[in-house]
Amino acid sequence: MSGSSVLLLVGAILVSTESSRALNFGDRCQTPKEEPGKCVTIPLCSAITQLLPPKDGNVLEVAKHQVRLGEYDTSTKIDCDGDECADPVRDVMIANVIVHADYFREGIAYYNDIALLELIEPVEFTDFVQPICLPIAPEVRQVNYTGMYMTIAGWGQTLHGGVSTRKQHLYVRLLSNETCVNAFRSLQIDIRPTQVCVDGGGNNLNACRSEAGGPLIRRGDGVSSYQYWYLIGLASFGVEQCRTDGMPVVYTRLTEHIDWLKDVMSGTI
Repeated sequence: MSGSSVLLLVGAILVSTESSRALNFGDRCQTPKEEPGKCVTIPLCSAITQLLPPKDGNVLEVAKHQVRLGEYDTSTKIDCDGDECADPVRDVMIANVIVHADYFREGIAYYNDIALLELIEPVEFTDFVQPICLPIAPEVRQVNYTGMYMTIAGWGQTLHGGVSTRKQHLYVRLLSNETCVNAFRSLQIDIRPTQVCVDGGGNNLNACRSEAGGPLIRRGDGVSSYQYWYLIGLASFGVEQCRTDGMPVVYTRLTEHIDWLKDVMSGTI
């Protein structure tokens, strides 16, 4: 990914000394009269992440994985801007992984590419660790975001070839599924309504390698005037290079998985 750094709602999953991306979020976003737009969470915080295909029957060896919260620069112990410093990062062990029952891979494409991570303890929100709203309200789920610009963020590969130690962000444009279908037709890749695609707009940049599971987010729900961050998608697959050369990057579409998320979090599945 190429772009200036920004403090956004992105966390990391730690696997020994390696890491991949995840996003912590609230189970629903509602608007209490006394606190308009506040994201309400349940006591047991969760995380969403893109998962690699199972190996040896295990999607994740849970005991070896943690979610890191409050990270910005992986090369520093404490993140500071001049004399102002953030809180130390917090690493929380993963207790359970719930993978979408219809998740599968076909060639380079992933479908229903989403899972929930249950943490072993509640997470206290601070100025540096915050949840993100989900597009749960029916009117929000019906919004057509085609042509709108959104933000992606993470620590993936940059245009210079290395992996960034600082959280990066980039503005991308959401495409219609028809445009995405046409782009991937020559590769015989099926694009479904459960997916959403983005390109770099005029800058021809997009998510890079190692960004899988990274968030596609938007400020505002497209319906109300409240300017809170909403999770729109999760990076699934696409081109290897940071420059798109006309090829979109495919994300898991959150609005098509809200019912599954609600069922999992309520314990009905």
